Amino acid sequence: MKTVLFVLLDQFADWESAFLAPALRGGIMPGRPGSHAVRYATPGGVPVRSIGGMTLTPDCDTETLPDDCAGLILVGGMSWA
Repeated sequence: MKTVLFVLLDQFADWESAFLAPALRGGIMPGRPGSHAVRYATPGGVPVRSIGGMTLTPDCDTETLPDDCAGLILVGGMSWA
């Protein structure tokens, strides 16, 4: 199974991955298998806080991509400038 990496910065938009991550992991339709593993990464692998105040501890850092990485999702937010 391939992995999709969601890249998060401090002040990320917590709602942006809310529909895509479950669809990748669990499939689009009920009973249909998921197609990808999902992992969350931050620069340096440090916890980040969303615009809504949720703190997230990442699975990994952004320095090294997993060997099975099928794609990157850059989650929007207030820090991309």
